[in-house]
Amino acid sequence: MKKNKTLRAAGILFLATMLTTCMTAGTFAKYTTSDSANDSARVAKFGVTVTADGSLFGEEYASKEGGDKPINFSGDANTGTVQVSTQGENVVAPGTKNDTGLGFTVAGTPEVDVEINTTVDIDTVKTVYLRKGSYAVMSKLNNVTEENFDADSLYIQKKVENPDTDNPDTNNTIISYEHPTEYAADAEYYKAVNKLSFNDYDYNPIVYQYQDETGEHFQAYDDLKNLCDAINRDNPGITCDGKYKANTDLKTCTRTLTWYWLISNPESPYSPKDPLKDAKDTILGDIAAGSIVVKTTDDGATYSPVEAATAATKGDYNLTISFNMAVTVDQID
Repeated sequence: MKKNKTLRAAGILFLATMLTTCMTAGTFAKYTTSDSANDSARVAKFGVTVTADGSLFGEEYASKEGGDKPINFSGDANTGTVQVSTQGENVVAPGTKNDTGLGFTVAGTPEVDVEINTTVDIDTVKTVYLRKGSYAVMSKLNNVTEENFDADSLYIQKKVENPDTDNPDTNNTIISYEHPTEYAADAEYYKAVNKLSFNDYDYNPIVYQYQDETGEHFQAYDDLKNLCDAINRDNPGITCDGKYKANTDLKTCTRTLTWYWLISNPESPYSPKDPLKDAKDTILGDIAAGSIVVKTTDDGATYSPVEAATAATKGDYNLTISFNMAVTVDQID
């Protein structure tokens, strides 16, 4: 924030010189005149506060409206009724939402011109997604015999072929799942289950909404990065950003971020029906649970383990949400 300018006070006092003269013998008179000027000043009020209030995520989501959960959830036709509870970590899941949200309020009546800016570090924004593609879950089988062996329906693990003596931990890295060529009694066999294929667009299950103090929703976003980009570009009405003249009451500058993750996929103008939504949610849940989730690019001839997003790559999926939003108010010339 710019350093506040100090208003200087000056006081000026003019005093006329007093004159004395002799008029008549034994009689004296004194002529005097004076004038004065006084001025004062005080430091102009800034008095602007920026407050972040509430939270977006919690360890638990109630199965009924109300209750004592950190974030209340009420089941309805669009979100279902669920109960989620974890130990020490904030979570999201299908059927959860937060309609109270995380709020930012700018308040005060500054006696100087100010400018409000809302910014998000777009490079650090993370949200839950599953990249388009073909997925499956590898389920280990314990009853494969030479008699029921079917190479076309079974898979075996392929690991690093050239052991690295300097990095022995990488020698057991699974690079793919492939059909076996023949039966082996000591082999571990897997079957691909929960198959899913979609190639139209990436799946972003959580819908984010940014609303004003009246509760009116602006455009909903299923990609948090798109919302944050709109905030950075100050799309009309989406933030309180702008320049305000002195003595402007800023009390109406309130914005709240909310979200929801539908548990079902009803027909509605806001959420076109996706027949694969449950399957996509299941794949994300399987990844979170540590199941062997794999992806294929050759119609199931081979599968490779899915890769998580990193700072450098988008990977096949991301299971975490994070962002850093800042609202600042600066005095301007």
